[in-house]
Amino acid sequence: MTDQPVPEGFVPYQPVSPFMETLGPLFTCFEPPDVYRVGLYLRPSHCNLAGGVHGGVVASLCDITLARAVRARELT
Repeated sequence: MTDQPVPEGFVPYQPVSPFMETLGPLFTCFEPPDVYRVGLYLRPSHCNLAGGVHGGVVASLCDITLARAVRARELT
């Protein structure tokens, strides 16, 4: 995992695919009825050549967050 603490209000998220393991560790926070957050501590491997967060990381987090939010709604 990481030496970083779990952010306040979040819980560790267990990756469900090898790809997700490359992003993580990931953390999630669900605030019913419809707020779902996914977070991670940024590493140099998450950055583009300009030093910002790579668009692929942002797109992946959006994909994970949307899928988890839909699933959470289905369970409530």
